[in-house]
Amino acid sequence: MMIRWGNLNKVLEATVPLYFVLILGYASGKCKIFSIQDHDAIDKFVRSFTLPFFSFQFISQVDPFHFNYRFLAADVISKLLILILLALWANYCPKGSYDWSITSFSLSSLTNSLVIGVPLAKVLYGQMAVDIVVQARI
Repeated sequence: MMIRWGNLNKVLEATVPLYFVLILGYASGKCKIFSIQDHDAIDKFVRSFTLPFFSFQFISQVDPFHFNYRFLAADVISKLLILILLALWANYCPKGSYDWSITSFSLSSLTNSLVIGVPLAKVLYGQMAVDIVVQARI
């Protein structure tokens, strides 16, 4: 399905603020506006308060009686396959390690779909798509 011109404005409204903040964060690191201690404090604040509350906001709005169980089963199966492949790689390949397996699993299965996925899904497909994105995050 193509994005219509009217929806393009909605997509930009949903994503431009997110990318603007990311660009400001990148620029503050490159221009040395904040010290290393400041960056550590900001990271700790985001990790300890912002992300849990942000996740709770979306998860609390999902009705567990209307889950898409086929989607959840497919998500669980895909994560199990990734986990099995990474465990085999860590055990049987000479360059495999459990540290890289954990990092690879996190990168492949724990996406930041709440930050980018929810605004885009809501604009393009409505509340039903938001529920599916949140279900994948649970």
